[in-house]
Amino acid sequence: MADAEHLYDAAADGLVTTFPPLRSLGTEANLPRPTTQLIGREPEIVLVQRLLSRPDVRLATLTGPGGSGKTRMALAVAAGLADQFAGVFFIQLSAATDGDSMWDAMAQALGAGGSAHQGPRQRVGDVLGSRAALLVLDNLEQIAGADAVVAELLTGSPDVRVLVTSRRPLHLVAEYEVPVAPLRLPPVAADVGVAAASGAALADAQASEGVQLFVQRAQMVRPGFVLTQDNVTDVVAVCHRLDGLPLALELAAARLKLLTPRALLARLDNSLGADIGGADRPARQRTLRATIAWSHTLLGPDEQAGFRRLAVFQTARDADTLERVLTLDDVDVMSAVTKLVDASLIRVVEGPDGELRVSMLHTVRTFAHEQLLASPDADRVQDSHAAWCAEQSTALERQLRGPAPLAALDAIDDVLPDIRAALRHTLQAGQPARLALAASMVQSLNLYLYRHRFAAEARHWHEALLRLIDDDDSLDLAQALHGAAVAMLEQGDYAPAEQMLERALDITRSLGHRSLEARELNSLGLAAYDRGDRERALAMVEASLAVAEEVGATRRISSALTNLTTFYTDRGDYSAALAAAERALGYERELGDLWGQAVVEINRCVAHVHVHGPADAHRRLVDVAGWAGDVGDDDVTALLLELLCLVLSGQGDH
Repeated sequence: MADAEHLYDAAADGLVTTFPPLRSLGTEANLPRPTTQLIGREPEIVLVQRLLSRPDVRLATLTGPGGSGKTRMALAVAAGLADQFAGVFFIQLSAATDGDSMWDAMAQALGAGGSAHQGPRQRVGDVLGSRAALLVLDNLEQIAGADAVVAELLTGSPDVRVLVTSRRPLHLVAEYEVPVAPLRLPPVAADVGVAAASGAALADAQASEGVQLFVQRAQMVRPGFVLTQDNVTDVVAVCHRLDGLPLALELAAARLKLLTPRALLARLDNSLGADIGGADRPARQRTLRATIAWSHTLLGPDEQAGFRRLAVFQTARDADTLERVLTLDDVDVMSAVTKLVDASLIRVVEGPDGELRVSMLHTVRTFAHEQLLASPDADRVQDSHAAWCAEQSTALERQLRGPAPLAALDAIDDVLPDIRAALRHTLQAGQPARLALAASMVQSLNLYLYRHRFAAEARHWHEALLRLIDDDDSLDLAQALHGAAVAMLEQGDYAPAEQMLERALDITRSLGHRSLEARELNSLGLAAYDRGDRERALAMVEASLAVAEEVGATRRISSALTNLTTFYTDRGDYSAALAAAERALGYERELGDLWGQAVVEINRCVAHVHVHGPADAHRRLVDVAGWAGDVGDDDVTALLLELLCLVLSGQGDH
């Protein structure tokens, strides 16, 4: 029966006054009745039900971070299996701290009275006996000795099956661990606006479990709320920022009573402490911070140190990197990582190259980063991380100038969030060692930012450097001036850019750095060309070429020749342009720079059309098109396609 019924004995002379125990139809159970609809989890629930239906499986443990929905999923599993057992019992153990209190809680939940001389172990054993019962043991992670209690329970009651929820596994031989992942979310489109306009984003969101839960909970506080093309982008962004974690989604959705999804998204970074849980939630689940802090307090000192240090990484990293960057004292980083995985505070995911990496949910990382900044080892951890980022950026810049730039671009995309965080840390006044790391990272990032047309970001980092460099004649100052000027040229800000380049030229000349002198002359030529001063442009680039050839600076020679190819073509001197391009191509091949070869080949083909005709140029362009995609530069691809169209049109193929 679904609800309790009062039963009465009829008492009268001649009637029987003693009765055997009442029999009820159905399974004895004390499962709490959920007050809201369960969203998603069907495949996971079926998986666990099938496990516990097998005769060889007696223990299954649902593991996952706090707020991932383990308890709710366990209740659904148990309800679906009720007909298979003689009893299904839910035992809440969040208040238990050791084996004895765990036995007490089980005895109470099972209604195991017994005699005064019996301890809770014996009373539990007497109630279960040889019954084929299913016990749902909820929240075991804080109980010292929980593994021993469950092992004894399985041994003493051979027909009992146990379903555990915990933030960490028990590590028993009989255990089948089932990780409970966050709810599935829709993909983030490369161009969310286009996707939303087409309705694809809305359809994907409506089919997503995480978004469905968010919308359902939002409608409980704001009945008129619906998912639309106008708000879907913000709703999906909120769900991704909260990692699809059910508790986080529920707590955040409750704030839509006063906020729009966009306003909520803007406030998420400060939402860990927002108390929006009701009296029917445990205290540890009324704020995101309390939920994560519950797990954090169960860690030992070394695990807490490892936990907060991991927050310095913005994205998932492999074990070797973690050990190298985070080992600063006698804390065994890898041992801590192993225990943190067990505690469901971090996850193991597959990286882009197939290797295993350690990852933190955004919500967990926010808490861990707070712990890091409040700890005495914050500076050491961030300095170690910045040094690693500087090494990565330097190595990847070299790869970007090599034969496999596409792989290098992917690698930089992967590490860029960490480099940006390291730059924010190192660009602090009064820290020369950190400033040197910042200068190294910014200089190494130049080429990547230039090829991606991230001029605003490049300018931001270089101007931040310029505000901190106080040496008027240093190489670092010349480099920062040059980088800021190149970004300004991309933005069409010519006057200040040329002033910076002139100053950088003076510094490189005073230092006797001829290769960089050639670079500044070349950039001054480009600046003049872009604002229409062709005569000055040609003079500057030819001067750059002369200096570069004098000192044998191959890359500077090629760069000057590439620009001269454009200048000569522009004035109609196609033979000179073709000759300059041929020379530049030879140098780029010597350097092994695939991107440089692609740029030279395009410029070369422009001159080639005028010297040898469109048919020959077409053959060369088709050859270049065969490998130009490996460069990973959309502008290069667009120029190549445009030139191919022009050549085909010149041949009469419209």
